[in-house]
Amino acid sequence: MSRTVTLLAVLLLLLAACSSNEDSLVSGPSGPVVTPAPTVAGVATFVAPNFTFVLTENDHGTKYFFDPHTIDAPRGSKATIEIRNAGTVEHNLTIPSLHYDQDLAPGKSVTPTIILGSPSSVIGFYCKYHKALGMSGAFNLT
Repeated sequence: MSRTVTLLAVLLLLLAACSSNEDSLVSGPSGPVVTPAPTVAGVATFVAPNFTFVLTENDHGTKYFFDPHTIDAPRGSKATIEIRNAGTVEHNLTIPSLHYDQDLAPGKSVTPTIILGSPSSVIGFYCKYHKALGMSGAFNLT
């Protein structure tokens, strides 16, 4: 019985450590910028109006994906995104409602800044080359 209680306590501690949503503060070109704790299951959450993060485009065999694929952020926030193509083929980031369309060769990166101003609560994005294979994601605005 004490072995079960000990195992349960260890599991609860691990769960608490893994579910932390605390943001870390780093310095950016226009002052402090909030970046999230590491993504959990492809989701990143931001609470500050200005933030920066890495959006990785990738492919493994028949799986094409963005990491993170879901970004929770305040409506109207300014996001600086380092888009990295970590895959083996050309990828793209298309955000139709923001009129953003950027191709990226394998191993390359770009760092645009976008304003998440939208009357909608969701801003979808995708890779125009691999959308049919599920390579898509969204900004969920709060």
